[in-house]
Amino acid sequence: MDDSVSFYENSGSMLNFEVLENAVFYVISLDELDKYISKDKKWEHLVRVWFHDTYYAATYKRVISLMSETVGERYERLLEEYP
Repeated sequence: MDDSVSFYENSGSMLNFEVLENAVFYVISLDELDKYISKDKKWEHLVRVWFHDTYYAATYKRVISLMSETVGERYERLLEEYP
């Protein structure tokens, strides 16, 4: 779980996270991440695919859904996608 938009825009997050059990957090600065990714093309490709699949595609589908589907249609699709 993350707030990639605020991370890449270097702005405050609108999200708060609460841990309900023991957890490990990994933290990296944007500069460090860019340096690490640029060292190897396979990592750059992996990050681009992950970012597209996780954020852009899902956000695009949500926006189109809000613009074109009724509340009932969105609810039915929700039940189909997340039974």
